[in-house]
Amino acid sequence: MIKTSVLLLLLFLSAFVLNHTIVKNNIIKIPNNIVGIVFVLISLPLIELDASLWTGISSLLLVLLYDQLLNFSHLVNIKNAIFKTGFILGLMTLAYSGFSYFYPIILVSLFYYSQFNWKHMAIQLMGLFYPLGFVYVISKIYTPLNLFSILPKYSQNFSSALHDYYLWGFIVLAIFILSIQELYKNYYRKTEKAKKGFNILFFFSAFIISYTLLFKSFLLTHLVSIPVSILVANYLIYIKNVKFRTFLLGLLCLSFIFKFF
Repeated sequence: MIKTSVLLLLLFLSAFVLNHTIVKNNIIKIPNNIVGIVFVLISLPLIELDASLWTGISSLLLVLLYDQLLNFSHLVNIKNAIFKTGFILGLMTLAYSGFSYFYPIILVSLFYYSQFNWKHMAIQLMGLFYPLGFVYVISKIYTPLNLFSILPKYSQNFSSALHDYYLWGFIVLAIFILSIQELYKNYYRKTEKAKKGFNILFFFSAFIISYTLLFKSFLLTHLVSIPVSILVANYLIYIKNVKFRTFLLGLLCLSFIFKFF
């Protein structure tokens, strides 16, 4: 019960930070709380699929990393943002070594925002090795400490678990397809900053899906909920018919509850 409560708290915190990030960086022009709401609704099945702190911690860290990557567009405190991306990735790698494969995303982002140079590379590597080096030293002093071997364990088979959420999955997929179509049609209307924000999301999605297929592991699959939530929220916000938007949100919520009946 305590574990589930902490997981819920982490997911709500991730939703709050994600929503704040989107509004602060004007990824979606109309300020709204729908991003956070959609993220929570999409993440709810994760509580049953994998009721572990890993789910909440990894989601929060990836949201924080995305937030700092978007800060590459700001000329003020750019070095601070670059250091934080390395530091957060270092924390993620401590939680699970597979996160080290996300490092190319940071490099691509540096190029993408025209911030790549050797000085920034050095700052980023300092941020990356700061938590890794600290834990390594501590592990040498205290032999029982072995944070490098922390691996999340799923409580049940994904295929059988997802079968219980077939209605929820179908609705999420249907809304997601509509969201992709909406973004494709109106992408040209987005600001350059917003376009880069969405493109970074696509980088994240590509890496998560590639990792899942390449290593045949579901350890990072739940993180797809972050880009999916933003895309779906972008679609819902720009729906002119408010009643239809409410209907879709209600349908998403009811599809999750329907599983228990």
